[in-house]
Amino acid sequence: MAQSLIGYELEAQPDSPWPTAQFLSTMQGLQEELDVPATLFIVGRTLEANVEALKPLVDHPLFDLQ
Repeated sequence: MAQSLIGYELEAQPDSPWPTAQFLSTMQGLQEELDVPATLFIVGRTLEANVEALKPLVDHPLFDLQ
């Protein structure tokens, strides 16, 4: 059985041209297309600033939010 490992590092790039909400939407689409589960470790300030963007991932079967 093959294993997939995809890493995303959002916290290390605070000046990224990608807003967090856009990143989360794009990442969700990629994970769904590949049908690969993901665990997201979210820093409190990122969670507080992006509550609405994170809501679609809360009960999503492919995502585990930590």
